Amino acid sequence: MNLRSTIDRVIQRIITLSKRAFFWAQNTNRIDEKNPDSLHDHALILAVTEPELVPKWKQFKYALKIFTSNEKRLLITALIVIMLSLLSATTWFVIQHITVLPAVGGTFTEGFSGQPKYLNPIDAINNDVDRDIVRLIYSGLFKYDGVHVIPDMAESYSWSDENKTLTVKIRGDARFHDGQPVIAEDVHFTIASIQDPNRKNPQLPIYRNITMEISGDSTIILHIPKPDVHFLDHLTIGILPSHVWSEVPTANARLSDLNIKPIGSGPYRIKSFSKESNGLIHSYTLERFEYYYGVKPNIQTLNLQFFPDKNSALDAFKSDQLDALAFVSTIETKKMVNSSRTKHVRMELPQETIAFINVQHPLLTNADIRKALLYSIDRNEIVTLLHSDAVAIYGPFPFENVQPLGADIDSARTLLTNAGWILAPGSVVRIKNNQELAITISVPNEPGLLAIADVLKRRWSLLGVKVTIQSAGLNDIVQSSVRDRSTAMITLLNVFLGPEQDIFSFWWSGQAVERGLNISGVSDRNIDDSLEKIKNATSPDALTLARSNATSLISNTYAAGFLVRPIYTYLVSSSIFGMPEKMTLAAPAERYQSISSWYKVTNWMWK
Repeated sequence: MNLRSTIDRVIQRIITLSKRAFFWAQNTNRIDEKNPDSLHDHALILAVTEPELVPKWKQFKYALKIFTSNEKRLLITALIVIMLSLLSATTWFVIQHITVLPAVGGTFTEGFSGQPKYLNPIDAINNDVDRDIVRLIYSGLFKYDGVHVIPDMAESYSWSDENKTLTVKIRGDARFHDGQPVIAEDVHFTIASIQDPNRKNPQLPIYRNITMEISGDSTIILHIPKPDVHFLDHLTIGILPSHVWSEVPTANARLSDLNIKPIGSGPYRIKSFSKESNGLIHSYTLERFEYYYGVKPNIQTLNLQFFPDKNSALDAFKSDQLDALAFVSTIETKKMVNSSRTKHVRMELPQETIAFINVQHPLLTNADIRKALLYSIDRNEIVTLLHSDAVAIYGPFPFENVQPLGADIDSARTLLTNAGWILAPGSVVRIKNNQELAITISVPNEPGLLAIADVLKRRWSLLGVKVTIQSAGLNDIVQSSVRDRSTAMITLLNVFLGPEQDIFSFWWSGQAVERGLNISGVSDRNIDDSLEKIKNATSPDALTLARSNATSLISNTYAAGFLVRPIYTYLVSSSIFGMPEKMTLAAPAERYQSISSWYKVTNWMWK
């Protein structure tokens, strides 16, 4: 078999296969048509009636050529609907499965009126700025949640010996900013430092009778001579690191650099500070403490700036140099601009505005006179005057619910008339035995208090009382009130009672003497007994009952008008999130108790 014959057979095979594929072919050697067989016919029918399930890509390019105009519009519309549906479904899925969460980062800048002096828990008591910064840098065995005490560095605690012995176990993960662990010796050193008479600390009477034992590194045992329902409040004080403070002589404690560069165990630590040429500190920069044992804050950096007065700080806030400014009055708040960029957080403290009546003056010894003055007061008018930045109160404890008393001018007038004070026709002042019914309101030079004094003057003038307003500095007003008890005087004051809401000094008979803090001058054995029961209460229920009894006794003396509980404003930039709309605080510095939930930066996260 030669090559030529092989090639011929291949060619013939190709021709045969071609005929099978195309069913018939024109024969160049013949002029007659070849009829396809039945198998070929069946294949052709199937090829026409049963197209492939999925068209090939190159076939799509002919689609628009075979569609009519209406079909093209319908196709395009359908495609748009499908794309929008897919986009909506994708968006819905993403929204359902992601969330915005606070993230670590950002800087929070707050302004302060005044200068820091002693940034340690023991000596910070006399300076508001010190107390605020100490609250951020230091932490204690316990802390405040609102006006209640809860554990902080205390992992656990228990009472024994009829509530006269407290055993506290310190958390094992509590660290100072220099990395050293917080141990029982640090607690012992802190309380012993307060007890040291050479420190001349005003808190000494509170801690004087505490004795201590150390049990291991993490347990401190505290003994007190008698049960004290407020004892845990005393243990909210920040703990000093004994390994650095023990090297500082007591006489030099206030001169130590540790007052400028403190080491605490709180959520923030000192990063840096800047001074002006005159030696005054301009600002402190605090950074988030990565090894803080509690809930770590989200805001990375705090920038604390200091101003000579509140107006300077307010101007800085108005020009967007600050993110926050605390304890702004209603009048100051009205000066604000760009209010849409500012949030007003309401802050309530254990504080009251009280009109103390000097019961030792002959004119005011008559309880009916005092009752008439108090009956005529409309507290709602005062609240309206203060643009609702106050809450009406009716008792000596700021947060106690006491039955409200409505203003009753007619009953007040009747009381005065029955007491012999006559308002003659055409006269505006009542007279008895040729003596005018005249009193003086003594009030500090504070806009809010002066405005309240005007309200009282107007109300009492409606009774026929001649009222004079005498204003001066706060210290001068207090000193004149406790020194000169021979004046028919009403002393109007804002009284901060502290976390324990201690009213003892204001109502105990022993203070109703010259220079005593019992401004009204009330001397009542029953009130004294009720105050002692408050001090000796051993449980919250006993404390509540004792306070209720004291409230009833004090109110029945008509020796003071409990008017309102002021509400202060914390001006905060709208760029700060996570802050509550209202804060009930045991002390001003406690506004940072919720700082772990504040944030400025956010991240998208899958749920």
